Amino acid sequence: MSKIKSIAVFSFLLLLLKISNCGAFDVSDYSRYTGVNRQQPEEITTQYFSVANSSFPSKTTETSDISLDPESYYIGAGDEFFISIVDNPSVSFTGTLNQEGYLYIAKLGLERLGKITLSEAQKHISQFVQTKLRKSSEIYVSLSKAKTATISVNGAIANAGTYKIPGTFRILDAIRAANKNEIPSLNNCDFRKVTCTNKDSTKIIDLFIYLLKNNLNGNPYIYPGDNITLEYAQQKIYLNCPSREVVSGMVPIKANEKLSDFLSFFIFDKSVDTSIVLLETTLPSDGRAIKTIPWNETNTIVLQDRDVITLPQKKNYNPLDLILINGEISRPGTYPIIKDSTSFSDLLTMAGGPTQFASVDRAVIARRSKIYDVINLNTQSTTSSTSQLSAMSPIRPEMYAGFSKMNSTQDYSIIQIKKYGASVKLRPNDEIIIPRKDIFVYISGNVRRPGACKFETGMPLSFYINECGGLTGKADKGNIFGVRYYGNTSQMTDLSEISEGDIIVVPDSQQAKFLSTILLPVITAAATIASLFLAAYTVYHK
Repeated sequence: MSKIKSIAVFSFLLLLLKISNCGAFDVSDYSRYTGVNRQQPEEITTQYFSVANSSFPSKTTETSDISLDPESYYIGAGDEFFISIVDNPSVSFTGTLNQEGYLYIAKLGLERLGKITLSEAQKHISQFVQTKLRKSSEIYVSLSKAKTATISVNGAIANAGTYKIPGTFRILDAIRAANKNEIPSLNNCDFRKVTCTNKDSTKIIDLFIYLLKNNLNGNPYIYPGDNITLEYAQQKIYLNCPSREVVSGMVPIKANEKLSDFLSFFIFDKSVDTSIVLLETTLPSDGRAIKTIPWNETNTIVLQDRDVITLPQKKNYNPLDLILINGEISRPGTYPIIKDSTSFSDLLTMAGGPTQFASVDRAVIARRSKIYDVINLNTQSTTSSTSQLSAMSPIRPEMYAGFSKMNSTQDYSIIQIKKYGASVKLRPNDEIIIPRKDIFVYISGNVRRPGACKFETGMPLSFYINECGGLTGKADKGNIFGVRYYGNTSQMTDLSEISEGDIIVVPDSQQAKFLSTILLPVITAAATIASLFLAAYTVYHK
C-alpha cells in the first residue's frame, strides 16, 4: 500500500510540474511529442514579375525578401511567411495573413500584425515566436509568397477597370498593365498627380520622382483595395533644351511648382549653359514676355501654364559633327568631321577609298538644306536649274511646276562632286553616296523598243530615243524627263546632261490621254448602247 501511495504522490508532483511549465515550448519537445519530422528550411523559389509581362500570373506570386524593399512593402491578406528556428534540432513553420490582419502559425497560435511594413512584420513575428520558446534561439522570418491584390485603375488609360495583380507590382506597373502594357503619354497625362485612394485615405503620387530621378519612393507598391486614377494634364510648360531624360517638349507641371524644383528632374547635355534660363511667360495683361533668369534665382520663380523654358547652348561649344558615307566605299558608315574644314576627298580617304565597282564621277553629297545654299559652293558661279527649266519649250504648266518644286523647295540638295570638285567642304548631317558603275541608260514609256541602251558620253537625248526605235504616236515630245537615283534617293532631271544609270521617261501626250481616257470610252459606250438598241429593235419586229 505504501508503494501505491508513493507512486500516486510522484504522479501528482509530475502533473504539477507540467502545469507550471504550460506555455513554455522546447524545440526537442515539439519534435518528440507531435511526431513532426525535423526539417530544414525548404528552398524558396524566387519569381520576379515586371511590368513587361503581357499577362498576370494565375497563381500566387512566390517571392523572397531580396526581391522586395522591406521598408516600403506593406503586408496584407494573402502574404505567407516562412519562419525558421535554428536550434538542435531546427524546425520551421509557415503562416498566412488573413483579412483581419492576423497571422496564424500552427502549434504557436494567432498573432495580430495589421498593416505594417515587411521589415516591421519580420521583427514582430520573430519576437512573437521567441516568447513561445523556453530558451533564446536564432529565428529567421521571410516572405515566401506575396499576396494578390484587387485594385481599380481609372482615368487616361486604355482599359479602365478592376484588376487582380501580384502584390509585388508598383503603381506604374498597374497603370501600364491597364494600358495595353504600355506607359501612357508622359506629355499628355498628369504623372505629376496620380491619385491613389484606399478606404478613407488618399495619397498624391508624383511618378516623375521615379521616372526621371529613378527613386523608388516615388513609385510605391500597390495594396489591396487601391483605386488609382491618372488624369490628363491640365497645366504644361514647353521645355526647349537638349536633355537625356525620357520626356521633353510639352511637360506637365504641378500647381505652384517652382522653376528650380522642375529643373531638378532633368540631366542636361553638356552643351547646355546652366548659368541662365530663358523663360517666356504670360503677363497679367495676357501678353507674353521673355525673362533672363540667373540659375541661382530659379527658386524664386513659380511656373505657369504654357510657359516656355529655354536653356541656351554654351558659347564656343564644339559639338560632335558626324556624316554618313554609303555605297561603293571600302568602309561605309558614320565618320566625324570638322565643320567647313573636312572635304569630300578627306572623308573618302578616311573611309578607305572607293571600291573597284565605284563610279566616283557620279558621287554626290545629299545636303539637308535648300538648293539656294549650294548654288555658289566654293565660290563657283553656276546657272540655276530653274532658269534652265524656264527656257524649255514647249512644256505643260503642271510639269514645269513639278520641276520648279523639285529644284527650289526640296528637303535636300544634291551636290555633284563632278561639278563642284572633291574639295567641297562637308557640313554636319551630310550624306555621301558613291554609286555603282553602270554602262546603260534606261528608256521607259512611249518608245518603240523600251529598255536599256549602252551609255555613250556626251550623246544627247535624241541619240537614245533613236536607239530605241524612235517615239510612238502617243509620245509627248515636249515633256520627256529623266529620273536619277542616288542610293535610296531619286531626283527628276531635265536631261540637259545624261549620265550613266539615268532613266528616261517618255510620257503620254495630252492628245493620247484624251483619246484613251475620254474619247475612246465615250465611243465604246455609244457603240454598246447602239448594239443593245439594235438587238431590241430586231427582237421586237420579229
